[in-house]
Amino acid sequence: MKINDEKFLTFLYEVTFETLKIHGSKGWTMDDICKNVGISKDTLYRAVSNKEDLILKSLNFKINLHITHMEDIINSNSEYYNVFNNLVTVLFKTLENFSSKQLQSVLQAYPLSSQYTKKEFTKLIALIESFLQKGINNNFLRYNLDIPFLAKNIHYNILYIIEKENPKDYENYINHYFDILLNGIK
Repeated sequence: MKINDEKFLTFLYEVTFETLKIHGSKGWTMDDICKNVGISKDTLYRAVSNKEDLILKSLNFKINLHITHMEDIINSNSEYYNVFNNLVTVLFKTLENFSSKQLQSVLQAYPLSSQYTKKEFTKLIALIESFLQKGINNNFLRYNLDIPFLAKNIHYNILYIIEKENPKDYENYINHYFDILLNGIK
């Protein structure tokens, strides 16, 4: 197995990210990752230098996957409001992925991962800000919107829904939030 093989690294990072979501920072070892990926420890340590490196690379992989997905949605030729709805949905799924208590324990235990994640989420907010500005420029949205405030509002409201509401009701809350938000900014 080649350690620079994209399929191998994707699988490694996916398995690690899911492990982090389930077990947090202390409920797993590098041996567990090796077993779940089906590799030797030697192979793992040729791909990453240590546990923190594996965590950072896994977080990087997952966040960049979401950013790429959001960019693909923005660059699609779909109608603006459909794109907006899809963006809010993807942002919700992204934040939901990163909001588990176990994953939060990882960010606390590994401060570098927390700094990195905050930096990457800043990119997500900038992507949303850019999309909102495009909506204003093309007269889809009101011209006098406070874009940085609105982008952060979207982020914080989704985090609130994830933290406070029952997971089986997420879709209803997001759809309701999207309808209210869009009616207010058109």
